[in-house]
Amino acid sequence: MSRKDISVPVIFSKSFGAEEKFGAIAFGVIYTHSFVKYNIDPKNVYIKDNEGVQQMLAPLNAKINYGSYGGFVNFKVGYKFVYFTAGLSTYYQEYGNYPLLGGGNVELKGWTFVPSYGVQFNLYPRKKKTQLRNM
Repeated sequence: MSRKDISVPVIFSKSFGAEEKFGAIAFGVIYTHSFVKYNIDPKNVYIKDNEGVQQMLAPLNAKINYGSYGGFVNFKVGYKFVYFTAGLSTYYQEYGNYPLLGGGNVELKGWTFVPSYGVQFNLYPRKKKTQLRNM
């Protein structure tokens, strides 16, 4: 199986303090297009046909591509060295029809919700910028 994705996000953010000193909020929308190729070559897998004769399953090769779109929001709150982060992303995906071994199909589509949280540590503080004076 191989899968390649192309994502196009549109992101808006608001900093809390200079250079996110106290945190930030980011939100936006995203469109992703996925290209999937897969092949299954079953070995020693048999099914019975209508007359009860066992037949080996044929190999399966498929290419599918589909789009998905969604939105997200991320929060970062803290001070200088330690920040708490939280986010929620949601996507609607229509994966399409997938051929199955034995001649069947399955259609996959639906919503995906991805919550996240974490702690960010800044171990190396930023150096203060020095201002140049006119002489």
